[in-house]
Amino acid sequence: MRRLLLIAWILVLSGCGRKPFGNIILIIVDTVRADHLGCYGYHRDTTPCIDSLASRGVRYTRVTAGEPWTLPSMATIFTGLLPLEHNARRRGDSYFGIDPEAVTLTESLGEAGYRTAAFFNVVFMNQDFGFHQGFHHFDCVASLGSGSDRNAVQTVDAVLEWLDSRGASGDGLFLAVHFYDPHLTYSPPDSFADLWRNPRYSGPFDENWGRREAVVNVNRGVTHISEEDLFNLEALYDGELAYTDSQIGRLLSGLRQRGLTGNALVILVADHGEEFQDHGKLGHAHTLFEELLHVPLVISGPGFGEGVVDNSNLSQADIMPTVLEWAGVPVPEGLFGVSLLSGGPPADRAVPSGMSLSQRYAVTARRGDLKVHLVNGGESEFMFDLADDPGEHSAVTPVDSSLAEAARFYLATPPLYDPAPVMVENTFLDALRNLGYI
Repeated sequence: MRRLLLIAWILVLSGCGRKPFGNIILIIVDTVRADHLGCYGYHRDTTPCIDSLASRGVRYTRVTAGEPWTLPSMATIFTGLLPLEHNARRRGDSYFGIDPEAVTLTESLGEAGYRTAAFFNVVFMNQDFGFHQGFHHFDCVASLGSGSDRNAVQTVDAVLEWLDSRGASGDGLFLAVHFYDPHLTYSPPDSFADLWRNPRYSGPFDENWGRREAVVNVNRGVTHISEEDLFNLEALYDGELAYTDSQIGRLLSGLRQRGLTGNALVILVADHGEEFQDHGKLGHAHTLFEELLHVPLVISGPGFGEGVVDNSNLSQADIMPTVLEWAGVPVPEGLFGVSLLSGGPPADRAVPSGMSLSQRYAVTARRGDLKVHLVNGGESEFMFDLADDPGEHSAVTPVDSSLAEAARFYLATPPLYDPAPVMVENTFLDALRNLGYI
């Protein structure tokens, strides 16, 4: 019913002669921790193109991922709901995508007259998981049983070739582009791989390292990783960021040359971060610390200031209502996300996140610089002050009771949807093992 009412409302607006306001470019980069971007204070010049975008728009400093891995966080971006609400996540040994009844950002824009196109590069964003909903053109190269078969250069090539093939111009385009390159394994082109790594390094933690078994062995202490090894891995990861950033620049330049950015809204966000033994492990999808949950968000376009830094407590869920309001499209009721064009969230807002750990769901809630963790199904709680301890190494007491209550409220959140399990094959499970998710 909620879905039908929204679509009817959009059709009424469309029937009144409303035309799309401007193009919307959503850029999602896989596996990017915010503190490795130049505009977020990183000591290496990893992201000059993203930094330039931030200088022309708003950089949001406190954005929390829905979960520390791809599927639930991407679903949060496209539904405006938190993972326990949209229920597109892993439960037990099964995987669930976006429910067909859920109203997505893409469907809302498409019903309002936008032409919609996606170029995705990870299995969790293919049609089996419901991310095709609402896209007129849907291009996801990762199938069940594969990771990604397309690097950043090939992704931008595919986008520009598609635009040229259809003579795209003018307003009314929603283009979503996903880059996968910063995900393990870290294997950027040599010109980027050589930016920061030690040329004399000859150990095993190179551009070929990072398959599931190898990562698990490090995380379990079976394989020792030295400071030199870790330095090399992190340098290669930064090389992947620099490589991807260069292609984001090429994408935006290509769109500009085709007349598609003059009145455009550009959003850049990541799905989750990456750990380099900040808490003793490598990779992601295993903790709820900031290196995995704190993601970059940059928005540039009409209605947003230039060079603005915003410290509001945000979730990836805020992207959908922000884009819809900017486009003049009705925002579905009942979303956790709020529009950043309407004053944003209240100062006392608590933003939750979570994931299944040891068969029990763990959650966090962040308000400002305070962050509460609930573990063991809520049986234990602890809190960090990120202003004094950004690495979350020394818990503080007493725990803020209202923040802990917000975390418990999220832990008890009933799902709004009950999607059917995605029917996976052994090849898919093998791919997930190789990617490090199981």
